[in-house]
Amino acid sequence: MPRRYLSMEQIFTSNSEQSVEADTGIIRYRDETSLRFRVFVTLVVIPFMVILAIVFISVFGLFGSDALDLIVPILQGDFTRLDDFLGYLVVLLLAVCVPGAFIYASISQGILAPNIVVTFDSNLGIVSVQRELPWFGTSETEYSFNDVEAIELDTRFRTTSEMNEISLRIRGVRRPLVLVAVFSAQHTTQEFQKLKALLGDDGGCRFVTR
Repeated sequence: MPRRYLSMEQIFTSNSEQSVEADTGIIRYRDETSLRFRVFVTLVVIPFMVILAIVFISVFGLFGSDALDLIVPILQGDFTRLDDFLGYLVVLLLAVCVPGAFIYASISQGILAPNIVVTFDSNLGIVSVQRELPWFGTSETEYSFNDVEAIELDTRFRTTSEMNEISLRIRGVRRPLVLVAVFSAQHTTQEFQKLKALLGDDGGCRFVTR
């Protein structure tokens, strides 16, 4: 399911311990799914797909006696109606598997996918990853800049339907976090340079361009 990808804000705060105002960078990336969209998926999309699958099953009699009369001989080694059986499998795929896959994607991406906020704080030298679900609460994990394994810029995409991405890899975390996913290669390159300036080149973080 589509998600509202990553509105990015860059916050500058004043260091009150110094006599002159110094800009210290806090860069924050958000990956959020609105509550309205979650409710729509729960109350409209998923019930509609369930009803659609039930209608298909009823109309085509996919689990009725005729279907059993077709399947049982095939299982017993009688392939005289193999063409009919293959047609049955195609209809079964369209009627059950496609709605089932759509329901699974709706649940995993539209309902259970957490809102993620990733904050880079150069004052504290930490990256905080906050995960929040409206009905499960919020959890937050903090990593030091030394735990950042790589920042990856991927601008290889050439079609208009594909996005350019910046990903964050943290040591010990299996999957990277996508910080930015936009169509503009120039925008992702600019954000990549901001992160590179914030984290610095003297740490263990690799800055990878593809």
